[in-house]
Amino acid sequence: MINLLGSKRLGNQKGFTLLEILIVIIILGILAALAIPVYSAVREKAVKQEGYQQLAATREAQQRYFAAYNAYTNDTGLLEYDPNAVAAGVSKHYDYTFPAASATAFTVRATRNSTAPTPPAAYYLEVNEAGTITEV
Repeated sequence: MINLLGSKRLGNQKGFTLLEILIVIIILGILAALAIPVYSAVREKAVKQEGYQQLAATREAQQRYFAAYNAYTNDTGLLEYDPNAVAAGVSKHYDYTFPAASATAFTVRATRNSTAPTPPAAYYLEVNEAGTITEV
């Protein structure tokens, strides 16, 4: 057999040409360039959901504390639930603080920490006694 370049090909040779391999590599590179940003955005959205869940659980613990003592607290040791406590081997994506707590109001802040391989821009989530969630 003779290929287009004029060199003879032995009867049973099989394989890929360099051009075919380069085309496959280019296609894979394009797919990776499209998929990696999408994956990062979906992952960050899932991490943000963790923050929302922890804030909701902390708010419920504050409401139970208020029902028992007629006041809110900024001491997580007094609550039934501590959002900063994590199981061994689990990554914690937020640091939880109580910047404002009084007898009649509270705010719980979840500040994004830099546990990600490429840390996102710093932001935080807040919830208050009324259940209003603020994203900054």
